[in-house]
Amino acid sequence: MKYYKLALPVNVNQLYTYSCKEYIEKGCRVLVNFNNNHVTGFVWEEETSPSSTVKYKEIMEIVDINPIIDKDLQSLAEWMSKYYYCGLGMVIQAILPIGSQIQIVQEIRLSSAITEPLDTETYSPEILHFLRFISKDCWTDLTSLKQQLPRFPLYSVADRCENLGLIEIKRSYDHKIKKKFANYVTLSPNPEPFPDLTAKQQEVWNSIKDKGESFPLAAIADRFSYSLVKALRNKNLIQIKAQEVISQTFKPETVRNYPDIVLTTEQKDAIREISESINSVPFQTFLLHGVTGSGKTEVYINLIKSVLADSQTALVLVPEIALTPQMEERFYNAFGENIAILHSHRNDRERWDEWKSIKRGESRIVIGARSAIFAPLKNIGIIIVDEE
Repeated sequence: MKYYKLALPVNVNQLYTYSCKEYIEKGCRVLVNFNNNHVTGFVWEEETSPSSTVKYKEIMEIVDINPIIDKDLQSLAEWMSKYYYCGLGMVIQAILPIGSQIQIVQEIRLSSAITEPLDTETYSPEILHFLRFISKDCWTDLTSLKQQLPRFPLYSVADRCENLGLIEIKRSYDHKIKKKFANYVTLSPNPEPFPDLTAKQQEVWNSIKDKGESFPLAAIADRFSYSLVKALRNKNLIQIKAQEVISQTFKPETVRNYPDIVLTTEQKDAIREISESINSVPFQTFLLHGVTGSGKTEVYINLIKSVLADSQTALVLVPEIALTPQMEERFYNAFGENIAILHSHRNDRERWDEWKSIKRGESRIVIGARSAIFAPLKNIGIIIVDEE
């Protein structure tokens, strides 16, 4: 039996020891019973000298195979806990989005996108066994499912299934969030014989084939009437289905085309000096002084381009949410969908999706207010504190 000190989300500045038969890495989530409640804890260190007189509670479930927070965020959490003299579990809870808390998961169902039967060679026996208890037609309560499978790693497998797109999870905060749906056009298997089409229907069919196997109906709605598209559906060439739209990348409502800007001598000097510092020393700070409209954002963009070219990432902190739309539009114009936006005006699901996108390395530029400092970026090349 192994023993681990856990950081729990309670307002007490101490770690709590639990037992487990398996090895767990520091920074992994676990599910434990604390004061008769199920809470998400974080493994922090191994207890090498457990008391022989204490009966330790056993960890109910190991949620993560790999740590959800990396070594940099672990060090930051420890420093914050000591500096502000608050519980380590409370610090970690502030660092991570609410979606990381396992006990907020309520109900699950099979994703409408999967086809049955599942390939037994693609998925593990655990996943295949888990999916036998779930249907597409109704939501299954995880608490009752845990009672049916008391020794099964339920939450860990559910987390993996969600990442694979096999299940949908309804969390306790979902009632605050309106899901977005859109009609998607999907190509049907090639029918035989191929139906006769009018000239206009053939034009629509050619356009749909050029779009690919699945795309939003809105992408062709401005060119063709719905009756034409529906005619192709009636001839079994396409299917039209409503799908939930889950966006993990940011796109502003309006995107203007900015002209190429000729840098001033002062801008060039700032970019050169800071770039040389990034490439030569581990860490150095610079104060970029200029009135509003003097071109600081152009300096930011050029510096970020240089760190991205070196396979590094960038963090841009702004003083308040009201300033982010201007910055978002300008950065989107320069970098496209390589940006994650983190601030309190985004709902819980959006922030959790963005956080996972950053952790997977899909978003290499993060823009946000103060809490964006906790973004799980790896290999950071530059941190910009705008209007510091």
